[in-house]
Amino acid sequence: MPVSLIVAYVLFSTFSFYQKLHISKFRGRSQVFEFFLNLSALMAMICGLAFLVYYGWNVRWYLPILLFILGLIALAIWFMIEALLKVRDLAFIMSMTAFIVWPVAAYFMFRAVPGG
Repeated sequence: MPVSLIVAYVLFSTFSFYQKLHISKFRGRSQVFEFFLNLSALMAMICGLAFLVYYGWNVRWYLPILLFILGLIALAIWFMIEALLKVRDLAFIMSMTAFIVWPVAAYFMFRAVPGG
């Protein structure tokens, strides 16, 4: 499994997580922004699932499971770092940045699939 794929997937899953977190805590007045936040999170979820299926189909069936577990471990480590540094206020910034980061990470994820 290429390191570039692992890095792209970890970035993808981290930033898409923060958008889902933002939705769950959204208290804004703009229904238009809420719509685009929900749309982005939905597209990220569909893209993530499609990628895992595509990766498993084109490489080895068990590698998406391993990649998903690595993503969960990386997210857990990030949460510990976030708690130690007391930077919980970054959630909004991470969510806003995710509008750009997760699609770029998704591009690099699909590009890193060997033989795909």
